[in-house]
Amino acid sequence: MRQRLSRVIKRPLTHFTYEEVDLETRRRISIQMDGAPPHFTRNIRHFLDQNFNGRWIGRGGPIAWPPRSPDLTSPDFYLWGYVKNLVFEREPTTREDMIERIRMACRAIPRAVLLRTVEHFAKRIKLCI
Repeated sequence: MRQRLSRVIKRPLTHFTYEEVDLETRRRISIQMDGAPPHFTRNIRHFLDQNFNGRWIGRGGPIAWPPRSPDLTSPDFYLWGYVKNLVFEREPTTREDMIERIRMACRAIPRAVLLRTVEHFAKRIKLCI
């Protein structure tokens, strides 16, 4: 499974870096990978080191991706943490209990929280432009 996933990640990057972009442009391109486990394998990091020579951003890379980066989506930046806190007020006892707690937590999110989340996302997007 891990090798297949590695191919899924590497194939489009290889195609992009070698077939569609001239060498001068390739030398200026950086890539950003989040800290998800599939993006952090030794195989993937080696591939990024070879193909992006110090120009990749991510966990374990030459350029760290800062936590709480303003480019994160609203769910990544805030909402999932909010839901997680609600779900784990008490330890779930079964898989079904966990699913039900997630549903209840999502239904319990106040409208004002959702509106603030969207407003803050707009502010973070402006920081990235």
